[in-house]
Amino acid sequence: LGPSPKASTATAPGAINFAEVKERFTKSTAAGDLLVISGLAVNEYEYRVGRVRLRGRILDNTGKLLGEVETFAGNLLNDEELNRLSDKEILAELQKPEGSDMPNTGIRPRASIPFMIVFMNPPKEVDEFIIELAGVERAAASN
Repeated sequence: LGPSPKASTATAPGAINFAEVKERFTKSTAAGDLLVISGLAVNEYEYRVGRVRLRGRILDNTGKLLGEVETFAGNLLNDEELNRLSDKEILAELQKPEGSDMPNTGIRPRASIPFMIVFMNPPKEVDEFIIELAGVERAAASN
């Protein structure tokens, strides 16, 4: 499936930053070739947040956009699920705003939540991926 793409992530105070970002290629009997990007979204705001939404983009070596996917943090699939689920089922699982594996609500400052972005049948020309924040909401105050 070609060389591993280069990662590009932004870091900023008062934002959501990304840590421990990894990518891997895998094959699925139901959905074909998959590029799976996972890591942690870290809350760098001074207040609790929720509904953290991420956008993943894949680019070729000239910077041309090859694909784009949005998912919500807190949704993870194991290898068995990635192998068994169809492409539509994978996307549906990763787009649950509240998170299915970890609550995507009330994330404390400097706490993190895992994320997963999956590209179905990525082109062989993929050279780089970019992860960016697509949305976040300030969580209601709680004691």
